[in-house]
Amino acid sequence: MSKKLSKETKEEITRLYDDGDGLNLYEIASQVGVSYSSAYGLTRAKERGFASLTEYEKHLAKKRGFESLTEYHTHLAKKRGFESQTEYEKHLAKERGFESLTEYNTHLAKKRGFESQTEYNTHLAKKRGFESLTEYHTHLAKKRGFESQTEYRTHLAKKRGFESQTEYEKHLAKERQRRPENQELSKLIKTKLKEGGKNQSWLAKEMGITSQAVSLYVRGKNVPTEDLLGRLYSLLDVPYKTLDDLLEDIDGDK
Repeated sequence: MSKKLSKETKEEITRLYDDGDGLNLYEIASQVGVSYSSAYGLTRAKERGFASLTEYEKHLAKKRGFESLTEYHTHLAKKRGFESQTEYEKHLAKERGFESLTEYNTHLAKKRGFESQTEYNTHLAKKRGFESLTEYHTHLAKKRGFESQTEYRTHLAKKRGFESQTEYEKHLAKERQRRPENQELSKLIKTKLKEGGKNQSWLAKEMGITSQAVSLYVRGKNVPTEDLLGRLYSLLDVPYKTLDDLLEDIDGDK
């Protein structure tokens, strides 16, 4: 499980911050082996009277007229030329050598002693006194003035110009279907299953997932997570490791 920073680690961060020969917080975090937010929380955030980087950012968001930290982060992402905070985070993940944001988040979770990002998020929820991640999300929704997480998501969908969360999700599904990686993976699965005389039910059973999940891959509405992608490629007997490998091979044949 994730451990709290030791007294020695905290002292080392403080020492480097006070007298680190010009080291910035990213360099301090890297040298000590902690996250940037941990280093910030122990130094600059405390100097400003806040307990953590998140608390300080929430303060800045409200001060600058934003309803939430999410809205503030979206604004900052757009200033950097990205459509959303998620798109910006995907860009950062690739800059750091990861194939996707999911892979990067899984890497961070494992560094903290967890098997996955979901397990880490569940741990954080329980640490805050909630029984589950769902209960925590419901709590956050109510803090924002909504009865449930579903109602909050519907509100966000309407802010984006959609009638409902369902309509917004359908829009996202169509956007995903337009992506080259979704289209090419869909073609690959169909071709290889036909060549091998196999069907989607066989693939679902071998991958240990539902037939519905495989159907989404085949229709181009979704792509597998990193671990499942490797399993899929192995079952289809193709030499790829990532979605980029597939796209590069397709481009090379043109």
